[in-house]
Amino acid sequence: MTFQVLCYIKRMKKQDIIKNNTINNESDFNLKLEDETLYLVKESENSSICVDFTSSKALKRINEPGILKQDICKAIGFNKSKDLTILDATAGLGRDSLIFASITTKSVTMLERNPTSFALLENGLVRLVKADDNSQLQEISKKLSLNNIDAAEFLASTTDKFDVIYLDPMFSQEGQKKSAKVKKEMAFFHQTVGNDEDSDKLIDLALNKANKRVVVKRHIKAPYLNDKKPSLEFKGKTNRFDVYIIN
Repeated sequence: MTFQVLCYIKRMKKQDIIKNNTINNESDFNLKLEDETLYLVKESENSSICVDFTSSKALKRINEPGILKQDICKAIGFNKSKDLTILDATAGLGRDSLIFASITTKSVTMLERNPTSFALLENGLVRLVKADDNSQLQEISKKLSLNNIDAAEFLASTTDKFDVIYLDPMFSQEGQKKSAKVKKEMAFFHQTVGNDEDSDKLIDLALNKANKRVVVKRHIKAPYLNDKKPSLEFKGKTNRFDVYIIN
């Protein structure tokens, strides 16, 4: 059973959050609102995640020395220009969007179709806007926007074009070593969101709406989206970034 999307989280009471949560009632997960922060809680482990763009960890990430030399930033093309409009079509927890918004001089549009993920992101943005004691975060908040919509639907219908379109579809864990530990956030997502089985169709849609490039984040062993070979790749130990240059 899937429930209504949670809108205007800051106006909702805790009992409303729990009543209208987007998790199956029989699952081990629940949404809880505490002190204006929305958490996705795994009851059996008494553990939780939230979207916090203002945390010390988030600030450390966006102020990392040499951030422009990281593969994700080189893949986006920040080494060539910072004047980029960026569409993060599969925003997830918004961590990559935060990096993009901390660097670009223009805008970052986030798309998230899953109601639970969208609710967490929306709540994180509400609290980011309130962080008026940090000028860097205030500037970032002005660049970020969020839409609750399927990426394929958005790309097929929008008349807008973006300099860079970023895709980070959820991939299957099959084939990974059993000893490999999946991060808590990803484990939560796999159990509540699942894999993006329709991600292959996104690449052609994205290529039609990008001015400069499309960037796809993939597991190092994952196939190319729709078997389409990229213009270049940036490979790490576990992930790679496939870059499709628009000629």
